[in-house]
Amino acid sequence: MKLHPVGLFLLSCTCLLLCAAAPVTVMVRAGIRREAEALVNWKASLVSADDSLGSWSLANSTSLCKWTHITCNSAGHMTGLHFMEASLNGTLDRFDFSAFPHLKNLTLSSNGLYGTIPAGIGNLTSLARLYIFNNPSLRGAIPRSIGQLKHLSALYLLYLGLDSNLPQEIGNLTTLEELHLYSVTLTGSIPPTIGVLVKLRVLSMQGNNLTGSIPLEIGNMTQLNIMSLWSNYLQGQLPGTISNLVSLQELSLSENQLGGHIVPELGNSSLLETVDIEMNNFSGLFPSSICVGGRLSIVSARSNGFTGIHHQTFRNCTSLMFVDFTATNIVADIKDCVGEHPWELRMMTLGQNHLYGTLLTDGGKVFICNSTYLSFLDLSNNLLDGGLPKCLWDMPSLGYMDLSSNSFSGVVPFWKTCNNNLVCLRLANNHFEGTFPLGLRKCKNLITLDLGGNNFSGIVGIDLSGNSLSQEIPNGLTTLLGLRYLNLSGNHLLGCIPEDIGNLVLLESLDLSLNRLSGEIPPSFAGLKSITALNLSSNNLSGLIPMSDQLRTLPDPSIYSNNPGLYGFPLEGCVDSSTSTQSGMSQAEDSREALWLYCFVAAGFIFGFWLYCGMFWFYSETWRCAFYQYVDNMQGKVTKKMYSCMSYFQAKEHSSGPSAAALRAKSDSLRAATHDGEIVGVLNSVIQSHHRDLKQGNGAPAASTMQRRQQAARRTGLDGLVAEIAGFERRRRLAWRTSAVELLGLEALLDVADALRGKQRPAGEVQGGSVVEEDRRGLEAGLRQLGVVQQVGDGRLQLRDTGSRRPRGELELGEASMAFE
Repeated sequence: MKLHPVGLFLLSCTCLLLCAAAPVTVMVRAGIRREAEALVNWKASLVSADDSLGSWSLANSTSLCKWTHITCNSAGHMTGLHFMEASLNGTLDRFDFSAFPHLKNLTLSSNGLYGTIPAGIGNLTSLARLYIFNNPSLRGAIPRSIGQLKHLSALYLLYLGLDSNLPQEIGNLTTLEELHLYSVTLTGSIPPTIGVLVKLRVLSMQGNNLTGSIPLEIGNMTQLNIMSLWSNYLQGQLPGTISNLVSLQELSLSENQLGGHIVPELGNSSLLETVDIEMNNFSGLFPSSICVGGRLSIVSARSNGFTGIHHQTFRNCTSLMFVDFTATNIVADIKDCVGEHPWELRMMTLGQNHLYGTLLTDGGKVFICNSTYLSFLDLSNNLLDGGLPKCLWDMPSLGYMDLSSNSFSGVVPFWKTCNNNLVCLRLANNHFEGTFPLGLRKCKNLITLDLGGNNFSGIVGIDLSGNSLSQEIPNGLTTLLGLRYLNLSGNHLLGCIPEDIGNLVLLESLDLSLNRLSGEIPPSFAGLKSITALNLSSNNLSGLIPMSDQLRTLPDPSIYSNNPGLYGFPLEGCVDSSTSTQSGMSQAEDSREALWLYCFVAAGFIFGFWLYCGMFWFYSETWRCAFYQYVDNMQGKVTKKMYSCMSYFQAKEHSSGPSAAALRAKSDSLRAATHDGEIVGVLNSVIQSHHRDLKQGNGAPAASTMQRRQQAARRTGLDGLVAEIAGFERRRRLAWRTSAVELLGLEALLDVADALRGKQRPAGEVQGGSVVEEDRRGLEAGLRQLGVVQQVGDGRLQLRDTGSRRPRGELELGEASMAFE
């Protein structure tokens, strides 16, 4: 069979194509294999990563395009690598950039990468978009090899820890359209080679440490739309070539050290919308051509040194939304700062300048009232005069208005309604007069109000209750001497009550309840001589309530309630409010008790020391007894003096209450009504009878009598006590006084009675033979009369179980005394 020449030709071509395609396929597969191996090796070098890298394995390298974070072209080569918040923790040192010749997009954002950007990044010859941001531990310099990325159109290096200059090689990126290098700690100056980037539309290098001046070559970037160099340390003047940026829409140069005059041609761009040059050192006239295009919406030039504004500058700016010339030292008419028709105006801050004029246009209209969207108006600290137009209160969006420290005058116009957005109103330090603007009570969302330093008169009362007023009560209110009622309740007022509140001597009604006031009520509060209605409840006030004759006529404690720290009249009878007072009195009593305790302990130590030493110094029994008697007398005198001092101070402390005599009488009557009081009476009668018998004996008992007493006492366990008494009985007319309870206690008295019952004296005992028997009989009769003792089978006395038996020595029996002679 003979082939047609055409068919033979086609067959030959097919064979040739098949032979040529085989090596290409092999090469593609080899390239994909290399890409997979490079990715797996880099994964192995990472310290950690999330589970999304689980598919990265050489076992499925043939399906590279199915791996996470990867995009491919039709041939299977990787063209995109995107890591966003993948928890990567490691470096780029083991990343083989040369293995990815087809890579066009690389994104490494919000991970934990550290180390440096390798120079090998320049091997990504096909790279068009590079995004590396939010890796603050990635440090070092921008590699110079970045200039090899000839196809790069977008470079984003944001929020990194770099610390180097911008390399000159940046000018090699002639295809670059977006350059974002902010907050990466760049230092040095902007290289002039940046002017080669003629296709650049966005230049953003804010938040760095750039120094020097803006290069003249920047005017070559005629397609530039956004230039953002704010928050650096740039100096010098704006280059005149900036007028070549005819496509410029946004110029942000704030927070630098730029100065000098701004070229008038700044506004050559008909597209200019935003000019932010605040916090610099610019001077001279503000450029008059800035709004030639009519699209300007934001102007922020605060904190500069401009001397004035041309009256035509903003005349055609009908699209102006935000104007800020605060503290720029401008001397101009207020109308020059805003056009005649600021319909879109949202915010106007022109405070701290030398602006003059009124709020009226040349035609007598109020130009500000045309701004139906205006929400923030600050004209404070200027030289403005005239009256306030009534239309200000009809602006539906106005939320903040500060006209303080000007020369406005006249009467503040009354308005029937108040928009719900007004939260701050400052009219202080002007020349307003007339009555107080009572329409303010309708501003239910008002937070800050300052009307001080004016000439308001005829103010009878102010009621701003139930609003949202915050901060402190202005001191200016205390200058309204004719005020008769003031109601600021139900707000969020903070701080203290004004110190000069007492100046309002005509004030009849004051309501500051339901706020957050704190601190003490000022002493001048007592000067409110006309007050008849008061409410300070539900605050955080503290301290003593000031008092006056007029305030005493308000005895209702609820007017001070819910102030945990307040005390004084009329809260003294309230449990909640008197807690602090009682606590203070208790602490004072504890302090006094501690003081007297220390005194008694010191006295006891001194007398005990001398008693102990006397045992060794006086070997003679007679001298030793004499020494003991001397010490005892001294102790009695000191104790008596201390009790006298205590009674004096107690009487002085309670001098404002009942007299000391009345208190003692009441105490004695209460004691007489108690069981212990009856015991005291009986024991005192026994002791007095004993004392009379001793006196009738006309002498001391015989030695044998004292010996028998000592023997009986030893058998009853009281030998030490009786021996001590016997030693003093040897001296004629020796008086030993002590408290019966301190000496024995009730149970000890029963022991004595039993001991006396069981001891019979020999017949013929001389002098005072009836003393012991009388003691026994009197003591026994008294105890039985009280019903606190009973006789057991062996004749001994025993306490009855009364349910309130006290420990031995604890019963207090007053000033009962024993006398032994």
